Amino acid sequence: MKTILWIHGFAGRPNNPNFMEMKKNNPQFNWYSIEVDHHALSSMEKINRFIAEHDVAMVAGTSLGGFYALCANFYGPKMVVNPATNPVRDLRQFLGHNCYKKGRPDGQTDFEFTEEMLAEYALLKQQPTKNVLCHYTAHDSLLGEDIKNEYEQIYKQKEQIAEDLLPGHFLTSRYVATAFSEALNWLLKS
Repeated sequence: MKTILWIHGFAGRPNNPNFMEMKKNNPQFNWYSIEVDHHALSSMEKINRFIAEHDVAMVAGTSLGGFYALCANFYGPKMVVNPATNPVRDLRQFLGHNCYKKGRPDGQTDFEFTEEMLAEYALLKQQPTKNVLCHYTAHDSLLGEDIKNEYEQIYKQKEQIAEDLLPGHFLTSRYVATAFSEALNWLLKS
């Protein structure tokens, strides 16, 4: 059974409802979700350690998790959804006090995001890989309307998802059940 590593976005959590839906809709894969946080270097270290210790077939992520997926020491297929292409720019809006979207396994509910933490993202570099699929929305309420132009320039394999499936930056259960599952199976076809 192929293993997929899923990386959640900024202030998110592993095993959230969308991740659980991914697992339910695609039981033919082993699914893992790593808890990352606003510390870029330690989060990247955790991701790379997991990849080194497991036989990962694909790395995927959304938003900041998409950026982490692109920087991971993994050269197989990657799938990113509304990825933060430039976290130093994209995360600046979160400087200061933040709350996690839901409770996290480590018990934290909120955190401070500082300039020093933001600067860590400049130290991460995207790894070259031939097989990256980028799904994105037409109207990204979090990263801004111009982000789709960056996606068009950066990714060879890209697909704008219908607005009824992915109306904004955050995943929906309809997107996870349809477009995400189809792309996942296409990327990992045997």
